Amino acid sequence: GATLCDERNINDTINTNLTGMMNTCATVLPYMDKAQLGKGGLIVNVTSVVGLDPSPVFCAYSASKFGVIGFTRSLADPLYYTQNGVAVMAVCCGPTKMFVDRELTAFLSYGQPFVDRLRTAPCQSATICAKNIVKAIECAENGRIWIADKGGLE
Repeated sequence: GATLCDERNINDTINTNLTGMMNTCATVLPYMDKAQLGKGGLIVNVTSVVGLDPSPVFCAYSASKFGVIGFTRSLADPLYYTQNGVAVMAVCCGPTKMFVDRELTAFLSYGQPFVDRLRTAPCQSATICAKNIVKAIECAENGRIWIADKGGLE
């Protein structure tokens, strides 16, 4: 899915990262829901490790990713899963080359030196991250929150 980390534009960051994901889930669920003639299935929300721990540099981005994890955990409630047969899980990606190569801005200007250092910090390739997302999908555990970071999967 799309992701946006533009601390200068809070609305776009929240709308893209959180509201867009929620609307997508709301759109696909009726087609997957066994109670509505669907066949069940799996929803995988791809998010970020900054949704697990606060980020003083990327405040709006972090908040949007916390929201993704909260929404995922709520939707993965065993009661829903028993009723609709749709498993829901999230994969939290660590710093990934494709992401850090974008134009990134800090929420507060004095966080910008950290953003600049992030560009040269070790990070995983997009290919490795994608392979770990596939591994998580193969496990397909309802409610599971995976971490795909530093080339591994936890």
